[in-house]
Amino acid sequence: MTERNRNPLPNDKVSLLDDPRGFEVYNRDLVRKVFPRIINETLDIVYAGRQRKPEIRDIVAFYFTLQSYIDGNHLRSDGTLNDRFGACFISYETLMSTLRIDRSRIKLLADILETNGIIRTATRYEGTRRFKWYFPSYCPRITDDGYIVDEEGTVIEPDLSIYGSVTRRNARHSA
Repeated sequence: MTERNRNPLPNDKVSLLDDPRGFEVYNRDLVRKVFPRIINETLDIVYAGRQRKPEIRDIVAFYFTLQSYIDGNHLRSDGTLNDRFGACFISYETLMSTLRIDRSRIKLLADILETNGIIRTATRYEGTRRFKWYFPSYCPRITDDGYIVDEEGTVIEPDLSIYGSVTRRNARHSA
């Protein structure tokens, strides 16, 4: 194996990236621009003037938990394409115990990430069991004001009505 030419990396990052156990890097602009925008929109626009505001900062831990459970195997052991490649198919129970949040908060956080173009979701069935698969984006293109740019070059404008609690959204839809 030849030594790769690369710029010096800070601290122990070289060890992390060269480790064969599959460590990943993250998009700094996602943390510096996108998540602060989402948090500010939630607290300053959607929940402005309300005394009780959601713990929207959980969205960062939720996103990185999804990233941590992505299936990175392009092929199955039999050599066929893996339809779960790039998907996180972590159970609600694991998410609830890992993050110590309830089921409705998981749905809310996933909906907010999805309306912002940070993840896409798919429902899969195995027999009669239903599973939610999450496909987190690494968000390679982000505007200076913290919006995701999709593959076609379109800036994704989130639907802020999604930011309301699941209970509030259900009440609005049934009215």
